Amino acid sequence: MKTKKKLIKPLTLLLMLLLIASCNLFNPTGDRTPSSSDADALILEGYLQYQKGDYEKAADMFEKAIKADSTKSEAWLGLAKSTLYEYDVNPFGLIPYFKVDEGEIPFMGVPDDFVTSYYEGISKSLSVINELVHRDTLTSLYNAYTRVTEANDSLSASLVDFEEKYGDKLDQFPLSDKKIVFPNFSIGFGILSMADILISFKQATLGYTPDLFINQETGEPEFDVDNLYNTALEDTSLISTFNESLLNLTKNMDILAASILPSVLNWSNDSGAFLGGDSSEYVGNIEDALNEQIENLDVVSFYQIGDKIDNDGDGCVDEEILDGKDNDNDGLVDEDLRLVPLTRVSNDSTDENYDQINSIGVLFPIDHDGDGVQNNPEESAYYITSLEERKSTEDYRLGFAYSFSLMTTDVLLKQDVMEDIDIDNIKYDLTWRKQNIGGCWVNYNEERFEAWFTGR
Repeated sequence: MKTKKKLIKPLTLLLMLLLIASCNLFNPTGDRTPSSSDADALILEGYLQYQKGDYEKAADMFEKAIKADSTKSEAWLGLAKSTLYEYDVNPFGLIPYFKVDEGEIPFMGVPDDFVTSYYEGISKSLSVINELVHRDTLTSLYNAYTRVTEANDSLSASLVDFEEKYGDKLDQFPLSDKKIVFPNFSIGFGILSMADILISFKQATLGYTPDLFINQETGEPEFDVDNLYNTALEDTSLISTFNESLLNLTKNMDILAASILPSVLNWSNDSGAFLGGDSSEYVGNIEDALNEQIENLDVVSFYQIGDKIDNDGDGCVDEEILDGKDNDNDGLVDEDLRLVPLTRVSNDSTDENYDQINSIGVLFPIDHDGDGVQNNPEESAYYITSLEERKSTEDYRLGFAYSFSLMTTDVLLKQDVMEDIDIDNIKYDLTWRKQNIGGCWVNYNEERFEAWFTGR
């Protein structure tokens, strides 16, 4: 019995020591705050704070974990998610703004009151995600490169490129522990990338953001720019901001289509690591929607306003007026608008006659139809002068467009023309444009054709 009593005390002491040790497994100093050098403990604390809803503290923990060990993929993902929630952006809550009804554009429904916080939160979170993608991609290449070189096999083109860029920096690899890999958050990344592009557009035009939607008849984007237009007649600087925003939207959507979307669709196996819960049910539909929306927005640059150049490849310059009609018979409505005062039948935007125009003003000397003469009478008047006849025939062509023997409605063809902007390497010459596009190109001579390339 005495022997048992002697053993109990040491065993009790040992159990107490083990208990203390287990409590401090990730924090051996005993301090409540994890050691700044212990990345795993910092990640654990980060996710604990994340679950408690203290996203600022969670982000701080993840940032410290990354500083301690930048290969920790869980820390990068945790920082991205915490950053979103810091700005009141629920990743899973982005989906309703993305999955919109037919004819609507994703994220245009985000209320103005939330645009700035969404813009800042998504932008900052995406910068973190981009770094995670970068590290994951390079680490995959590094792993492949290591396997191939150890086996003395020949290098693929991508691995040759990797060797040229990083061959003398291999001691810095791996860049990721691969606990979180791109397929885990690919769809979330795609949605976030598109959200960043479209909400950036809303942020840049906040206060007068035009309604952007898809015309169900033409399948092309259109803008309701009444508020912007009326304000811009007094402050033309707004037009420059709007046009720049459209160009950025076009450029960024091109990047999304060429670089981001292919990788998203190749690895579309979002496990919920980013979006949250039951994201898998959305994956297939989201893939289709990403493709569809990129196609919908590929001609938004056609809708720049009052910049005194041809924006849609038909040779006409600021040819349309803001009447919600097709003024040049190209199948598009209110594209390449001119900025001029309009006398309307009714100034009440809710009136059915609001889009009916009595007279078209002139602000700047412009050759709209490419014939070398500025502000011809037929450039600023409907061919059909009677309002009732225009309404009954639904013919709202301006005078200069009535004589067109050809005006293509092929948007892709006009996109090709808009990309042909190198005067030293012209792909589509004037003769080709006259024969295949028509429109105002028929009025051009070689001198005016060369001038078309100015500033492009």
